[in-house]
Amino acid sequence: MPRHQNTAAQRARQAQRETGGKYTAELCKTQAGSRPGPFTLGYLLTACGTAPDWTGENPVVDPEWAPEMFDFAPLGGPVPYSAVLLLLGLLAPASRSTELELESRNGFHSLIVACDGRRFEMVLTQDDYVTEHCRVPGCELSPVSAHSIPYCASRHLAERSEDELVEMAAEWGNAQHEEFSVRSPAAVPLGEEGDHLIAAAVAQCAFFPVQAALIEAAYERPDMVDVVHFGE
Repeated sequence: MPRHQNTAAQRARQAQRETGGKYTAELCKTQAGSRPGPFTLGYLLTACGTAPDWTGENPVVDPEWAPEMFDFAPLGGPVPYSAVLLLLGLLAPASRSTELELESRNGFHSLIVACDGRRFEMVLTQDDYVTEHCRVPGCELSPVSAHSIPYCASRHLAERSEDELVEMAAEWGNAQHEEFSVRSPAAVPLGEEGDHLIAAAVAQCAFFPVQAALIEAAYERPDMVDVVHFGE
């Protein structure tokens, strides 16, 4: 048995031999009800730089395609070095004491890790694949904008409160202000992100405060509402 293989993986491999079941399914069973607790960003960084290579057999991809991995118990087992480094980059400039936690792990396919409300999927079958998800636990969709509109457009954005939508509208508008301020407002439509915010505001009966925050932040001129919306 590979000497760096984690305890959960060992139990899953033993169960596979005894029952004839699939390894990944048995791994999920062994991890059920025993999700690791929070860990710090510094701990993950240290492990990524010092842990030896995981030498087990990847049950999902062929050895020639399998990413280089190290065993990290707080994330439920082996993880790719490159994916962890990419995650660290996405979390910058968070401090070493920032806490992360494993939300879920699907064997050797992928896992979801959460940090300060943000949720990231790490794909375990290849290098350099980390993507941010909607902030609602369990949602597998991408946010409208990871930095200022961190909820999916199809459902969860429209469930936010009026105050939250106003705050997101102001933040997203401020992020676009430099681009918008140098051109005619009529020539710079609010785009898909703005449309999603307005649609969510309508769903919450909060159209007027949200559109006012959005336009004022983007243009610093509330009177531009009529210009941008062509009087509609």
